[in-house]
Amino acid sequence: MRRGDRPREGSLAAHLAAAFLNGAVSGASWNARSRRTARQAEVLVDWPRVRQVAHVVARRTGAARLDQPTRQAWEAEYRDIIARVSPPLLRYLGPGANPAFHFETAPEVVGRLEWIDVNLATFRGMFQPVEVLAAERLRGHISQPLNQQASSLMLGLVLGYLSGRVLGQYDPSLLVSEVLPPGKLLLLQPNLEAAQHDLGVPARQFFTWIVFHELTHSWQFEAHPWLRTYMSSQVSQLLASTSGRLIETDAAELLRLAMRGDISLRQPQRLAAALMTADQLDTFNRLQAVMCLVEGFSNHVMDVLGPETLPDYAHISGAFEGRDKRRGSAEKLFVRLTGLELKMEQYKAGERFVDAVVAAQGIAIMNRAWEGPANLPDLREIYQPQLWLDRVAGSST
Repeated sequence: MRRGDRPREGSLAAHLAAAFLNGAVSGASWNARSRRTARQAEVLVDWPRVRQVAHVVARRTGAARLDQPTRQAWEAEYRDIIARVSPPLLRYLGPGANPAFHFETAPEVVGRLEWIDVNLATFRGMFQPVEVLAAERLRGHISQPLNQQASSLMLGLVLGYLSGRVLGQYDPSLLVSEVLPPGKLLLLQPNLEAAQHDLGVPARQFFTWIVFHELTHSWQFEAHPWLRTYMSSQVSQLLASTSGRLIETDAAELLRLAMRGDISLRQPQRLAAALMTADQLDTFNRLQAVMCLVEGFSNHVMDVLGPETLPDYAHISGAFEGRDKRRGSAEKLFVRLTGLELKMEQYKAGERFVDAVVAAQGIAIMNRAWEGPANLPDLREIYQPQLWLDRVAGSST
């Protein structure tokens, strides 16, 4: 994963949360015409429908599943790559909060349908508190099947789309259980091989390049366990607080927002944000800032260590960056409509932030961001790194 290919997989839960919120708002716009006191829907998301839509989209790209021998052979290959790149990563990054830290993340090679099913399990857990809230708010009141179908369709489309784009995904197991298990390093081999062939770059080096990025995510979350807990609480808080408002939103309110210019049908990714309170928007922005940092930091590490370990690093990086420019008009439209385009720019800002901090004060000062929530940059600091340096490092460079 590099500059040219967004969205960033490390923040996939937040992308899908945003897609759910967008879909819920879209459905809410029909409330005024669809209200009735019929049988109540039990959940906000029709999960079988999400899976069905996502699988249909994924199958259109082919190579949806892998057989067991193929999977095992590739997992052995990736274990060898992890063993080779782990020492230089730890030499540069240090052990984090745990002096005895070592990489325990095992690679899991999957096809597109398998990747969808793995992530669906996570998302169902993530949305469960929201669906409980919906059941309480809607009991004996108003059924909103269009909201459910809009949300489900949007989630399915985004998940199916991403299944053909994601190359590797470090899944930090957010919102799964009280005790967080080790994260997963998912590698979508059909996508990796297709991208390597399309870019015309050396296969072994390209796969190593991907592992570099995802293993850096492993260090971020597993060498600093507080980060998973923090992000989990922020995502849960955002979903629970915003969903109550979305459930009750009707077409009249959306019309008022549109007339004030707060929302635009040309920018549906702004709909959810327009309905947020100041506190909710603050939580949303904190999550955006963390995702910018997480992804920008990984890109920085790749730029520093990649040339030392990959002879063709410059060629791979340049080819991958150009991949985004060759997207078709339909794909660009999909990215724009789902709001992923905005996140792409934010991740580039995250990389610029990390590069600026390291250039000014070194990686040791940059790593102070991983010491706890108080040291995380906010969105303003992401775009103005000196503000973060002044606050956290007491710098006046």
